[in-house]
Amino acid sequence: MNDIRSFSKLSSYHNCAYAWYLTYVLHEKGEDNVYGVLGNSIHDCLELMCKDEMTIEEAKEKFKQDYDMCKFLGMNFPTENTEKKYIYDIEHAFDFFEKPKGRLEEERYIEFEIENKKFRGYVDLIIFDDEKKTIQVLDWKSSSKFSKKDLESHKVFQLILYS
Repeated sequence: MNDIRSFSKLSSYHNCAYAWYLTYVLHEKGEDNVYGVLGNSIHDCLELMCKDEMTIEEAKEKFKQDYDMCKFLGMNFPTENTEKKYIYDIEHAFDFFEKPKGRLEEERYIEFEIENKKFRGYVDLIIFDDEKKTIQVLDWKSSSKFSKKDLESHKVFQLILYS
Protein backbone atom coordinates (compact mmCIF):
# COMPACT_ATOMS: atom_id res chain seq x y z
CA MET A 1 0.00 0.00 0.00
CA ASN A 2 1.11 3.57 -0.53
CA ASP A 3 1.69 6.09 2.24
CA ILE A 4 -1.92 7.28 2.52
CA ARG A 5 -4.66 4.74 3.18
CA SER A 6 -8.38 5.05 2.54
CA PHE A 7 -11.36 3.11 3.81
CA SER A 8 -12.00 1.80 0.29
CA LYS A 9 -8.48 0.41 -0.02
CA LEU A 10 -8.52 -1.16 3.44
CA SER A 11 -11.97 -2.64 2.95
CA SER A 12 -11.04 -4.00 -0.46
CA TYR A 13 -7.90 -5.64 0.94
CA HIS A 14 -9.83 -7.04 3.92
CA ASN A 15 -12.51 -8.56 1.65
CA CYS A 16 -10.19 -9.98 -1.03
CA ALA A 17 -6.47 -9.33 -1.38
CA TYR A 18 -6.53 -10.44 -5.02
CA ALA A 19 -9.33 -7.99 -5.91
CA TRP A 20 -7.35 -5.27 -4.10
CA TYR A 21 -4.29 -6.17 -6.21
CA LEU A 22 -6.30 -6.01 -9.45
CA THR A 23 -7.83 -2.65 -8.52
CA TYR A 24 -4.99 -0.76 -6.84
CA VAL A 25 -1.87 -2.31 -8.37
CA LEU A 26 -2.96 -3.30 -11.88
CA HIS A 27 -5.64 -0.55 -12.03
CA GLU A 28 -8.26 -2.87 -13.53
CA LYS A 29 -11.81 -1.61 -13.13
CA GLY A 30 -14.38 -4.20 -12.08
CA GLU A 31 -17.84 -4.48 -13.60
CA ASP A 32 -20.68 -2.35 -12.33
CA ASN A 33 -23.41 -4.06 -10.31
CA VAL A 34 -26.89 -3.14 -9.14
CA TYR A 35 -25.71 -2.11 -5.66
CA GLY A 36 -22.97 0.17 -6.98
CA VAL A 37 -25.14 1.86 -9.59
CA LEU A 38 -28.14 2.37 -7.30
CA GLY A 39 -25.93 3.32 -4.35
CA ASN A 40 -24.38 6.10 -6.44
CA SER A 41 -27.83 7.20 -7.58
CA ILE A 42 -29.13 7.40 -4.00
CA HIS A 43 -26.00 9.23 -2.86
CA ASP A 44 -26.36 11.81 -5.64
CA CYS A 45 -30.06 12.33 -4.85
CA LEU A 46 -29.43 12.83 -1.13
CA GLU A 47 -26.65 15.32 -1.84
CA LEU A 48 -28.86 17.31 -4.24
CA MET A 49 -31.79 17.26 -1.80
CA CYS A 50 -29.51 18.64 0.94
CA LYS A 51 -28.57 21.48 -1.43
CA ASP A 52 -32.26 22.12 -2.28
CA GLU A 53 -31.45 21.28 -5.91
CA MET A 54 -33.79 18.26 -6.07
CA THR A 55 -37.19 17.51 -4.56
CA ILE A 56 -38.15 14.20 -2.99
CA GLU A 57 -40.39 13.45 -5.99
CA GLU A 58 -37.53 14.17 -8.41
CA ALA A 59 -35.23 11.93 -6.36
CA LYS A 60 -37.75 9.09 -6.44
CA GLU A 61 -38.11 9.50 -10.22
CA LYS A 62 -34.32 9.50 -10.77
CA PHE A 63 -33.96 6.41 -8.61
CA LYS A 64 -36.74 4.68 -10.59
CA GLN A 65 -35.02 5.54 -13.89
CA ASP A 66 -31.69 4.19 -12.61
CA TYR A 67 -33.39 1.06 -11.27
CA ASP A 68 -35.08 0.52 -14.67
CA MET A 69 -31.70 0.99 -16.39
CA CYS A 70 -30.17 -1.68 -14.13
CA LYS A 71 -32.98 -4.09 -14.98
CA PHE A 72 -32.54 -3.37 -18.70
CA LEU A 73 -28.78 -4.01 -18.46
CA GLY A 74 -29.30 -7.27 -16.57
CA MET A 75 -27.92 -6.00 -13.26
CA ASN A 76 -30.02 -8.00 -10.83
CA PHE A 77 -30.33 -8.41 -7.08
CA PRO A 78 -29.39 -11.79 -5.62
CA THR A 79 -33.04 -12.67 -4.87
CA GLU A 80 -36.48 -11.25 -5.57
CA ASN A 81 -37.02 -10.74 -1.83
CA THR A 82 -33.78 -8.77 -1.51
CA GLU A 83 -34.84 -6.60 -4.44
CA LYS A 84 -38.29 -5.87 -2.99
CA LYS A 85 -36.88 -4.98 0.43
CA TYR A 86 -34.15 -2.77 -1.05
CA ILE A 87 -36.62 -0.83 -3.23
CA TYR A 88 -39.08 -0.48 -0.34
CA ASP A 89 -36.37 0.75 2.06
CA ILE A 90 -35.03 3.35 -0.38
CA GLU A 91 -38.50 4.68 -1.22
CA HIS A 92 -39.25 4.82 2.52
CA ALA A 93 -36.01 6.75 3.13
CA PHE A 94 -36.90 9.27 0.41
CA ASP A 95 -40.48 9.64 1.72
CA PHE A 96 -39.23 10.52 5.19
CA PHE A 97 -36.18 12.57 4.20
CA GLU A 98 -35.77 15.84 6.08
CA LYS A 99 -33.04 18.24 5.14
CA PRO A 100 -30.64 18.57 8.08
CA LYS A 101 -30.63 21.92 9.83
CA GLY A 102 -27.43 23.89 10.18
CA ARG A 103 -24.51 24.74 7.95
CA LEU A 104 -23.85 21.82 5.59
CA GLU A 105 -20.73 20.65 3.78
CA GLU A 106 -21.04 17.81 1.28
CA GLU A 107 -18.25 15.53 0.05
CA ARG A 108 -15.58 17.03 2.28
CA TYR A 109 -12.09 15.62 1.73
CA ILE A 110 -10.31 14.77 4.98
CA GLU A 111 -6.86 13.52 5.90
CA PHE A 112 -5.85 12.37 9.35
CA GLU A 113 -3.22 10.31 11.11
CA ILE A 114 -3.55 7.42 13.55
CA GLU A 115 -0.39 5.95 15.09
CA ASN A 116 1.82 7.42 12.34
CA LYS A 117 -0.42 5.99 9.60
CA LYS A 118 -2.00 8.48 7.22
CA PHE A 119 -5.64 8.08 6.16
CA ARG A 120 -7.87 9.96 3.75
CA GLY A 121 -11.46 9.91 2.65
CA TYR A 122 -14.53 11.87 1.68
CA VAL A 123 -17.20 12.54 4.29
CA ASP A 124 -20.64 12.54 2.66
CA LEU A 125 -22.12 15.26 4.86
CA ILE A 126 -20.98 17.37 7.79
CA ILE A 127 -23.60 19.33 9.72
CA PHE A 128 -22.32 22.31 11.71
CA ASP A 129 -24.63 23.68 14.40
CA ASP A 130 -22.94 26.97 15.28
CA GLU A 131 -25.48 27.74 18.00
CA LYS A 132 -24.99 24.46 19.89
CA LYS A 133 -21.32 24.29 18.84
CA THR A 134 -21.67 20.74 17.55
CA ILE A 135 -20.52 18.90 14.45
CA GLN A 136 -22.27 15.83 13.08
CA VAL A 137 -20.59 13.57 10.51
CA LEU A 138 -22.83 11.52 8.20
CA ASP A 139 -21.96 8.86 5.67
CA TRP A 140 -24.79 7.65 3.44
CA LYS A 141 -25.28 3.87 3.37
CA SER A 142 -27.75 2.02 1.16
CA SER A 143 -27.01 -1.60 2.00
CA SER A 144 -29.97 -3.94 1.92
CA LYS A 145 -28.68 -5.92 4.88
CA PHE A 146 -27.73 -4.22 8.13
CA SER A 147 -28.49 -5.39 11.63
CA LYS A 148 -27.63 -4.43 15.19
CA LYS A 149 -24.72 -6.89 15.25
CA ASP A 150 -23.26 -5.09 12.21
CA LEU A 151 -22.51 -2.19 14.56
CA GLU A 152 -19.75 -4.37 15.99
CA SER A 153 -18.35 -5.46 12.61
CA HIS A 154 -16.14 -4.11 9.85
CA LYS A 155 -19.24 -2.50 8.27
CA VAL A 156 -18.89 0.52 10.58
CA PHE A 157 -15.10 0.79 10.26
CA GLN A 158 -15.40 3.80 7.95
CA LEU A 159 -17.53 5.68 10.47
CA ILE A 160 -15.10 4.79 13.26
CA LEU A 161 -12.19 6.12 11.18
CA TYR A 162 -14.02 9.36 10.43
CA SER A 163 -15.01 9.89 14.05
